[in-house]
Amino acid sequence: MIKSKKDVVKLDGKKEKGSFRQIVSGVTGFFSRYIKIVGSDPGAKTKNTESRDNRSWPPTLSALEKRLDFAAKGAFFGLLSFMFCGAALPFSAYPFGFALLAASGQYTPFVYVGGILSTVWSGDFPMATFLALTLGMLLRVGAGVWFSDGKKNALFNERTVIRVICGVSMAAMLGIYRCVSGGFLYYDLFGTLMTVGAIIPLTLIYCGAFDRRFIHSTLRDAGVAALVASGVFALRGAQVLGFSLSCILAFTATLYAARECGMLKAGILGLVCGLACSVPLAPMFALVGLAAGFFGRVGTFAGVVTSLGVGLLYCVYLSGAQALIGTAPDLLVASVIYAPLSRLGFLPKLKLYSGRAAKEKDVSAGTLARKKQTTQTERFEKMRDAFSSLADVFFRLSEKTRIPRPDEVTAGCSRVIEKHCGSCSKADSCVTSDGTSPMAGVPLLSGILRKKGRVCEEALPEYMRRKCFKLERVVDDLNDEYSSLIERRLRENKTDIFAADYEAMARLIGDAINAGEVEYSPDEELSKRVCRAAAYIDFAADAVGVYGKRRKRIVASGIDLARTKLGADDICRVFGKVCGTRFHTPTYTVEGDYVTMSMVEKDRFGTEYARSFVKKEGEDLCGDSISAFEGADGHYFVLLSDGMGSGTEAALTSRLCGVFLDKMLRAGNRRDVVLEMLNSLVRNKNLECFATVDLLDFDMLTGDGCFVKSGAAPSYVLRDGSLFRIESGSTPIGITREITGEEVKFKLQDGDIVVLTSDGVAQSFEDGLWLADMLTYDKHIRDLDEMCRRILDTAREKNARSDDMSVAMVRIVRS
Repeated sequence: MIKSKKDVVKLDGKKEKGSFRQIVSGVTGFFSRYIKIVGSDPGAKTKNTESRDNRSWPPTLSALEKRLDFAAKGAFFGLLSFMFCGAALPFSAYPFGFALLAASGQYTPFVYVGGILSTVWSGDFPMATFLALTLGMLLRVGAGVWFSDGKKNALFNERTVIRVICGVSMAAMLGIYRCVSGGFLYYDLFGTLMTVGAIIPLTLIYCGAFDRRFIHSTLRDAGVAALVASGVFALRGAQVLGFSLSCILAFTATLYAARECGMLKAGILGLVCGLACSVPLAPMFALVGLAAGFFGRVGTFAGVVTSLGVGLLYCVYLSGAQALIGTAPDLLVASVIYAPLSRLGFLPKLKLYSGRAAKEKDVSAGTLARKKQTTQTERFEKMRDAFSSLADVFFRLSEKTRIPRPDEVTAGCSRVIEKHCGSCSKADSCVTSDGTSPMAGVPLLSGILRKKGRVCEEALPEYMRRKCFKLERVVDDLNDEYSSLIERRLRENKTDIFAADYEAMARLIGDAINAGEVEYSPDEELSKRVCRAAAYIDFAADAVGVYGKRRKRIVASGIDLARTKLGADDICRVFGKVCGTRFHTPTYTVEGDYVTMSMVEKDRFGTEYARSFVKKEGEDLCGDSISAFEGADGHYFVLLSDGMGSGTEAALTSRLCGVFLDKMLRAGNRRDVVLEMLNSLVRNKNLECFATVDLLDFDMLTGDGCFVKSGAAPSYVLRDGSLFRIESGSTPIGITREITGEEVKFKLQDGDIVVLTSDGVAQSFEDGLWLADMLTYDKHIRDLDEMCRRILDTAREKNARSDDMSVAMVRIVRS
């Protein structure tokens, strides 16, 4: 069936516009939704899901409070409209009421009613003003219906240009009526031009106070200031008991701005309000704002008294003693009104973007979640890289240890040949004329087995293929012998290492997950102090929080960079002084127009590092390994590992320990878990070689130091000419199932020098007396590199036997 034109639907699902019935239905629906929304939530942001049948009366207390709050705010804006519509510029221009009606948001009906009452009460052009206001109201409703596109909250939420057009239309309608009814006088023409010319900037600036799209911009504060100044201007000439309401409002608003926004913005608002109240008094209100903002930091009473004194002195300077009976009473009444209301917290809290205080506890949940996710992602990436690198190392090591050694294969081939040839009656006939026996083919068979994994009859020597009647059995036994060697290698890989490693990995991952909670646990006390400091320096942000138990982090969300006066270094200095520490330069994250700042506490200590080592005479490699690296969250590690013995296996074991600890500790894993995994690895790597571990763990944030020693030689700490010897009686890594390493904890200070040596430098306490004298009295101790070389040169002279020797030195430096 063909539908009528009014029922035609477009492909995008929207009905065509233009039907009178649809417009009426749309207007009715909009007003119905408007009444429902504002009746349940003044913010007009949540959906009213309550059905008609489920409503109850009387409403709940929260719903009643919302309705009363909405009605009170609406009455306030209605009163504001009543005053604005009566405020006239030269040539009887009345732009303030029209601009307020054009720019207002959800309280537009109250503004319209207030304007109508003002026109009826005392208006120069009551009928024309009434029609103009009605035209503006209809234009705004019609624009909301026309441009809604199905949005439920589109009523009184039009774009700024549409609101300006509404305001100009009202001014033009009133101007035409004035010109026509007045006989086209220049006075009416100038009044019309002034109204139209003033209504455009007024509507634009008023929109900043009502439109939520400008809540994070300078136009927000400018709009609120314009409303206050317009109110002051509208009250010019109005008096109660002889007191000027305009002067009282200007003085009170200036004090309030000083408390909420600081002295600079209070000075600007005071100047604007002073111009609206009385041009000669404008400098006075500006000075009052500056004084209230400066001395208000001490307290409310100090700010009010100082501002009152500044105002009185300026009035006396301007008008002499007459000011004491003119402006002075108005300032005194404003002070008496403002002080108790501010002290008791009865003044309303305007949502000024630049002036509102930051919340001391929680940054927005989304921002904090992103920070946590970023930190955890970085930690897991490091763990992934560590496991990946170690997997490559272990795979190559496993491939080498899985294949039997050449001497083992040769010995197996020799056993098979001797087994068959020793019991063979024709063994003598296999010896050739040049004296070659069957045993001469063992190296050839061994090479074939190691290369191909098995041998065949064609690979045997020619004299065996021609004369040996056991040829088939010899080949089978050679292949079986090689298979047995491989089976024995595989069987030696103990399965308990997998269980221990999997348990350790699970602990490491659990620690990584919990690390984010510890690093971002809130510090409520410091958060409050930082928020007070942020308000003091006028640091504009939605929320500021301090997090972390060990290393402090400051996260600030919703920052207005345009309003922040201090630079990054000044912000670091102020917040660092409050927290009693130092912070790195802030980093900023921008998502659209939302800016987030984060700061991380600096390390309190730094290090200077030097090392030197020499190999044992006659060896190709040094069996000792030395490394220094920074771990996660401010830990600095120095490792000296001494492979037991010397040569290739000692070097391989010590370097394996160094690579493993480097990769795992850099990723932020727990030291004790990593050492357990290393002990299991060395114990099960099928090499009869162990290694010592001498590990220095230095916390550059707190200054705490910890020596972890497993069979390591003594270490030394030099402090102010005194030498401290640190030793342990533990066994090397990989000997026992349980690690026997000992920990020695101490506090390091600025200027301390830590010395780590292998047992090749000094075998016993008596052998190391020369080392103690050198560390204590040698003048070259200032140059760590030179000192390391001198220690090794002296050790080679003092020691009777040659051995791998290594030394590492670390100087602690206060940042």
